[in-house]
Amino acid sequence: MGFILLFGVSQARAATYHVCDTGAICGAGWSTGNDANSCAAAQSKSTPKKTIASGLACLAAADTLIIGDGTYIGQANMIGNTNGNKYFPPSGLSATQRTTIKAEHVGQTIIDGQYISRALYMSDTGNTRNYVHFDGIHFRRGSGGVFSLGGNYNYVSHCGFEDGGPANDDGEWALAAIAGCTTEAATYNLIEDCWAWGKGRYGFYASGGGSSGLGTNHNIFRRIVVRLDDTPPWMVAGLRFYKGHDNAMQNCIVIDNKINVNAGEPYALAQGGGSSYGEESNHIYAGNIALNNPAQDGLGNEDGNILETASNNVFWDNKSGIKIYQDGSNDNVQAGFVFNVSNILAGGSSAQLGIGSTGNRYNTNMNLSDSVIANTAGYAFGTANVNRNLTNVISYGNSNNTTCIGCTGTPIVTNPFTTAIKYLPRHESGTAGPTILYQIGQTGTYYGQTGWNTTTTAELWPYAHEQLWANKMKAYTASGPGGNRGFAAVNSSTPLTDYIWGYLGNPKPNIYGGAADAQAPGAPAGLALGSPTENSLTLSWTAATDNVGVTGYKLDVSINSSFSSFVAGYDNKDLGNAISSAITGLSAGTAYYARLRAYDAAGNISSHSNAASAATGVSSSAKTYFVDFDSGNDANDGLSRTTSWRNVPGTRNLSSSGWVSGNTGWRALLPGDTIAIKSGTTHDSGKGGRILIDSSWYGNGTASNPITIKRDSTWGSGQIVINGLGMTVPNWQALLDIQGRDYIVIDGALDGGIKLQNSAYYGLQTSGNYNTIRYIEAYNSVWANILATSANYPTSYILGTKIDHVIAHKTNANDDWAANIYLNYADGAVVTHAIAYDSNLGSDGIHLGSCKNSWVLDCTVYGNGEQGVDISKDGDHKNRDDAYDVTVRNCVGHDNYKQNFDVNSGARRTYFINDAAWNVTETETGDGNFQVYEGGDRSFFINCTSVKSRDMGFGVGWWGAYYNLAAGSYNQYIINSVSSGDGGKSAVVESDYSGRSYAVKYFNSNFNSNGAGYAVTDKAANYTAANVNAGSGGWPGTACKSADPLFVANGASWATTDLHLQANSPNIDAGAFLFKTSASGSTTIIPLSKLTADLDA
Repeated sequence: MGFILLFGVSQARAATYHVCDTGAICGAGWSTGNDANSCAAAQSKSTPKKTIASGLACLAAADTLIIGDGTYIGQANMIGNTNGNKYFPPSGLSATQRTTIKAEHVGQTIIDGQYISRALYMSDTGNTRNYVHFDGIHFRRGSGGVFSLGGNYNYVSHCGFEDGGPANDDGEWALAAIAGCTTEAATYNLIEDCWAWGKGRYGFYASGGGSSGLGTNHNIFRRIVVRLDDTPPWMVAGLRFYKGHDNAMQNCIVIDNKINVNAGEPYALAQGGGSSYGEESNHIYAGNIALNNPAQDGLGNEDGNILETASNNVFWDNKSGIKIYQDGSNDNVQAGFVFNVSNILAGGSSAQLGIGSTGNRYNTNMNLSDSVIANTAGYAFGTANVNRNLTNVISYGNSNNTTCIGCTGTPIVTNPFTTAIKYLPRHESGTAGPTILYQIGQTGTYYGQTGWNTTTTAELWPYAHEQLWANKMKAYTASGPGGNRGFAAVNSSTPLTDYIWGYLGNPKPNIYGGAADAQAPGAPAGLALGSPTENSLTLSWTAATDNVGVTGYKLDVSINSSFSSFVAGYDNKDLGNAISSAITGLSAGTAYYARLRAYDAAGNISSHSNAASAATGVSSSAKTYFVDFDSGNDANDGLSRTTSWRNVPGTRNLSSSGWVSGNTGWRALLPGDTIAIKSGTTHDSGKGGRILIDSSWYGNGTASNPITIKRDSTWGSGQIVINGLGMTVPNWQALLDIQGRDYIVIDGALDGGIKLQNSAYYGLQTSGNYNTIRYIEAYNSVWANILATSANYPTSYILGTKIDHVIAHKTNANDDWAANIYLNYADGAVVTHAIAYDSNLGSDGIHLGSCKNSWVLDCTVYGNGEQGVDISKDGDHKNRDDAYDVTVRNCVGHDNYKQNFDVNSGARRTYFINDAAWNVTETETGDGNFQVYEGGDRSFFINCTSVKSRDMGFGVGWWGAYYNLAAGSYNQYIINSVSSGDGGKSAVVESDYSGRSYAVKYFNSNFNSNGAGYAVTDKAANYTAANVNAGSGGWPGTACKSADPLFVANGASWATTDLHLQANSPNIDAGAFLFKTSASGSTTIIPLSKLTADLDA
């Protein structure tokens, strides 16, 4: 009786709590949350908590937390032990009394780690929980993985897992995992009806916890769909059991994977490996599909032990069907190991092998029955390392159908496509091939419970919410080739089902027999569009009717009543089965039109509803917000100097794991808004962390109404300092970081008006388009002081960046990425009136990597540890795109370590005009003031002056084959230019790489170096010359002379040098004329187009 009483009390006290970040996004009935609301109040959607951490703090065992629609960011919204912050749910009481954390609507609650931390981390020692249920949540953008759960009897259902880390992180992490640890195995957990995509070593992984971990046993992966879009160069798999036993994969799908070309031991489904030798046993693979993964084996059975079972599986268009792996002496496999395989379909045009093995597979017997191996490009059966017993196995259309050394039984060579195989998941007649029609395992059952491994009567197709998750996967672009491919590109209400059933080219049948539903639902009615804000509307409607039942609705939103175009993200958007939806991301003061169609489970879709229309709210006039780093308060409204904020919206806390505290007064910045910061104030680690300009607090500006962050020159006096000393700046991020926002202006109001200093990574970074950085001083960053980079390079460019009157000096890393000013994949960028000096050894003053249509104007570069200005591939990486159409004009470079001005790694159509170079400091010869190093075609040096280079003035060289440029002759031009007092030859041309040479054209130039004239060494180049005034040592048959150009002052240092020409200079009207665009200093203008045209004859 006591037990019954206690059970009843536990049931009675279970409560439901609510979290909502923004009421308008959470949906009908919600209000914006407030963590000051009591737990009792949070039992209502009208008074919810704001952060997940605050909601979790309300829970007792077996309680429920419902999270409203929207995106949740910052450490207070991460679950578990993330970056040292510990926000955990309590364990539940039993398998029927779980603690539950769920989305109100499947897939509409997004917990976003922002590549800073895992969205959920509950698998390390001391931090696991039991009997916890996570339902319907989209976890995305983790760091070191996005989801890792330990403990026992936990249940994860209807969740999505996107991106375990950023594109540039190749760590050994799984996208999502069930994980044991050193003190506890992870057992009896269930992952069901979940989807995983993006980047990760594994899609979903049962991890034993490393070499000292206690394993993962009796876990079930049931109806998980995985698509890997990118992986690191390690062993990879869609789904993997590791260091465990008695686990099951049921009705899982691994599909359309794109993996790293250097990945090792790649599988779609896998078990074992690494430190798990001989521990894998009694795994079950039932009703799974591995499809269109051409770089991965379908199933990798690695280090199996005792017994493994695979039945009713499809392994089609993978690298092979099944690969049994064993690495010999490290093997702990017991004698008599048996792998029972039945009713599989393996092969396809991508497959090189049907059933294979690798290594020395000792003591292994495969019993293969009632299966089909077809259409592989290689052998149906691999080497004889495994004993295979064949019963009713069809082998057809393979390069070799019958060779099966060491096999018992003979394969049947008959065409299965006329008898058995018409659709991948079902054989049509006979007993050979898979049948994957019904769900395996009762929904919600753990390993060993009644019905956990039975084939039920519940229809498997379509998979739960498959259109919702397919649309998210379709929109994915962060890593790899992009998400709009494979099944995700199918435009239907059941894209996964349609894709798989139609993969062999046959129309999808009525899968389950009986009369097919061919009747479409009626059109939705009663549409009403209202609740306007500046950027959102809410649509409601009356439920449509259908003879069987409506499954969901498709929404179109347009700015015109004809729906000839659509608002981004609202073209046939799947809303699921709802009767209202928030429409967000809209423009202020704009009329919008919305229409709906209803669809049913059979894929029938209604006609369009009548359109509803409404306008968003009119934006108030642009606002100016004030920030006083020293005396403001973030609880203020920020609208006056006396009610200023202390921090710029988007300021992180010191560890960069969340927003700085006390930001309740912050407002989102809209086009035309300005943040005015008090002059003479300082932001440092005592006040917060780095400043992040992203979609959390900032819209996009426009060309006419940018968002501006500026020094207020009329409020206070002196330089604003943002000091990163002691702040956490994550890798690849910046002290002041503009992420994906367009038309943002950072303005110091006068030279060095805002100073960024002492960043642990970049000083200032912009990855948005048409952003302007001006009057900034950036100092002492570890890597680049100023970085403008495309967020999606090398597939796209950042547009229209302007860097104006910036002073950038002192970097600390020895790397091409540590330039003072670094532009990466920039199109239409302008760097003007910048000064870049004192970068660390090995890094440039200004680096333009894989840029195009860009300009460096009126800049000074000196004392840098590599080149002054370098035009090359991004980071000199040979697989990046060439730079082209880049102009460097009216610039001065002096005392840089290597070249003052450099064209590198295939850059083409580069123009140096009116540039002066004086002295390189490297003692080793081989570097010129101006240099083309393995550059591409058509580099122009026009009206340029080289003085006191330690070696040549102009160097044109090809000293290797690293950049793999095509064979041929590459044209270079030296026009109206001077080399005087350089330590070696005035111009040196070298080409020691066979098949590639330079055709160097000299026009009206004066070569007066200490080494006399110009020279060509090694492999011959071509020459064209006109009016060359040069010293001795030219090409044969040419009488050469030189003349002192008579500079105003050629001093011992740059400070005492003036490279303008004296009135009686021989170069006036006869050669180069510094800082002028006219020919030889005369009044005759030679347009650039004339100089660069028809010079290749």
